[in-house]
Amino acid sequence: MNEILRSLVSTRFEKILIPIEDRLRLKLDEVRQETDHAPTIGAKLETAVRETLRQFLPSSFGVGHGFVYDAYGDGSKQTDLIITNPDNPLSYPHDEAGTYIVDGVSAAGEVKAVLDVIGLDDCIRKGSAFKRLRMSFNVADGIHPAVMPYFNERGAVPPFLVIAFENKVAMSTLKDRLSSAPLVPVPKGKENDDGRGNNPQPPIDAVCLLGRGIVWNIRPAIPRS
Repeated sequence: MNEILRSLVSTRFEKILIPIEDRLRLKLDEVRQETDHAPTIGAKLETAVRETLRQFLPSSFGVGHGFVYDAYGDGSKQTDLIITNPDNPLSYPHDEAGTYIVDGVSAAGEVKAVLDVIGLDDCIRKGSAFKRLRMSFNVADGIHPAVMPYFNERGAVPPFLVIAFENKVAMSTLKDRLSSAPLVPVPKGKENDDGRGNNPQPPIDAVCLLGRGIVWNIRPAIPRS
């Protein structure tokens, strides 16, 4: 893709995202007019984010919340945002909390009305628990060579995101906390014998700050064989 085309795509994508972000930020003001009860505000904003994502994701994908488990019996902490793919066998009506298997999850994460240092540390703990999960993977399962580097990079676990309506963490602190958070190794007994997808993972892959942008947690360079 040449630089001019990349610039056009970025500009058009931003034009799509800006009004969506504006609507979500207005939702925060609306909820605060209704109540000053922090847990209620948080729950309403989590619902707003899930409803917004459902409007734009393909129909074969779902958006829920609850807990994610793997075939080894390990589970995540309570999770505000769970994006499912066509491999997900379960769905829950009326935005009820549910139980999901990691093999049918494309991403998960937390929603924060106001992100502060305490909240960020909580997200890192939840992200660490989530990154200990692993998808089921058999030797016979084929992976296209073109996507093998990506699979090896991210491991057999989906990304974990944070979406914050407001941010009270200094950008330098945010970056330092993300980069210094210990990587999560593959738990014992979950390693793939052929080495595929066994790389340790950061607890949080990205923090989305509405109206300000995205802080990406870039993975360490992985040696190429």
